[in-house]
Amino acid sequence: MTHETLVLGGGPTGLEIATELAVQNRSVAFADAEPSANRAREAGLTTHESTLETAKPSIDCSAVTVVVATSSDARNLLLATAAPHAFDADRVIALVNDPERRAAFDDAGIETICVSGAVARTTTDFVTPEEPTAADRTAEADDRVRLRE
Repeated sequence: MTHETLVLGGGPTGLEIATELAVQNRSVAFADAEPSANRAREAGLTTHESTLETAKPSIDCSAVTVVVATSSDARNLLLATAAPHAFDADRVIALVNDPERRAAFDDAGIETICVSGAVARTTTDFVTPEEPTAADRTAEADDRVRLRE
């Protein structure tokens, strides 16, 4: 079976990625070891149980995009390198847990998302919400005037 996206590993993080994609009505499958695979199955996701310890896990599916999300950068690099052939993927995205290891992924031509950078951006956005611009304040004032009329 072919899915839009296959998420490999990541425990709670990978499960969250797969769940978010499913909420967007994307065809997604999740592969990880138990108990993450069981939680994914209970959430109604297509699930493949695998330890993901080899370059070609015994997962019988293909995907347009593979997201590699284990907690090991070495394993992520190995799986991401094999994913185009193992899963007939057109696109591979790997999470990089240590920003200093990103160069190895870049050298292999693999798209990456730096976990620490993504968490930092999300946290600062949450801590410092965007202030309304002058144009926003003017539009709000215009709306209030129209409501009074």
